[in-house]
Amino acid sequence: MAKNVIIGQSGGPTAVINSSLAGVYKAACSLGADKVYGMKYGIEGLLKEGNAGAERPAGRPHEH
Repeated sequence: MAKNVIIGQSGGPTAVINSSLAGVYKAACSLGADKVYGMKYGIEGLLKEGNAGAERPAGRPHEH
Protein backbone atom coordinates (compact mmCIF):
# COMPACT_ATOMS: atom_id res chain seq x y z
CA MET A 1 0.00 0.00 0.00
CA ALA A 2 1.29 3.47 -0.90
CA LYS A 3 2.13 5.83 1.92
CA ASN A 4 1.44 9.44 1.00
CA VAL A 5 1.40 12.66 2.99
CA ILE A 6 -0.57 15.83 2.30
CA ILE A 7 0.45 19.10 3.94
CA GLY A 8 -1.82 22.11 4.27
CA GLN A 9 -1.07 25.34 6.09
CA SER A 10 -2.65 28.76 6.03
CA GLY A 11 -1.23 32.22 6.23
CA GLY A 12 1.60 33.85 4.38
CA PRO A 13 5.10 32.44 4.19
CA THR A 14 6.95 32.97 7.44
CA ALA A 15 10.01 31.42 9.05
CA VAL A 16 7.77 29.37 11.37
CA ILE A 17 5.56 28.02 8.58
CA ASN A 18 8.59 27.29 6.40
CA SER A 19 10.35 25.48 9.26
CA SER A 20 7.31 23.40 10.16
CA LEU A 21 6.79 22.50 6.49
CA ALA A 22 10.43 21.41 6.21
CA GLY A 23 10.03 19.34 9.38
CA VAL A 24 6.95 17.54 8.07
CA TYR A 25 8.69 16.86 4.75
CA LYS A 26 11.81 15.46 6.44
CA ALA A 27 9.72 13.31 8.78
CA ALA A 28 7.64 11.98 5.88
CA CYS A 29 10.81 11.03 4.00
CA SER A 30 12.37 9.35 7.01
CA LEU A 31 9.18 7.36 7.65
CA GLY A 32 9.11 6.06 4.07
CA ALA A 33 6.38 8.18 2.47
CA ASP A 34 6.06 7.52 -1.26
CA LYS A 35 4.86 11.03 -2.11
CA VAL A 36 4.48 14.34 -0.31
CA TYR A 37 1.71 16.65 -1.55
CA GLY A 38 1.21 20.29 -0.69
CA MET A 39 -2.23 21.89 -0.70
CA LYS A 40 -2.06 25.10 -2.71
CA TYR A 41 -3.91 27.79 -0.72
CA GLY A 42 -4.51 25.38 2.17
CA ILE A 43 -7.87 23.76 2.79
CA GLU A 44 -9.74 26.41 0.79
CA GLY A 45 -7.69 25.61 -2.30
CA LEU A 46 -8.22 21.88 -1.81
CA LEU A 47 -11.98 22.32 -1.47
CA LYS A 48 -12.25 24.70 -4.43
CA GLU A 49 -9.83 22.99 -6.82
CA GLY A 50 -10.14 19.45 -5.50
CA ASN A 51 -6.46 18.59 -5.63
CA ALA A 52 -3.11 19.15 -4.03
CA GLY A 53 -0.94 21.74 -5.72
CA ALA A 54 2.52 20.21 -5.67
CA GLU A 55 3.90 16.73 -5.59
CA ARG A 56 7.44 15.54 -5.01
CA PRO A 57 8.53 11.94 -4.51
CA ALA A 58 9.76 11.67 -0.93
CA GLY A 59 13.46 11.16 -0.42
CA ARG A 60 14.57 13.43 -3.23
CA PRO A 61 16.36 16.57 -2.11
CA HIS A 62 14.74 19.88 -2.89
CA GLU A 63 16.30 21.44 -5.95
CA HIS A 64 17.27 25.11 -5.64
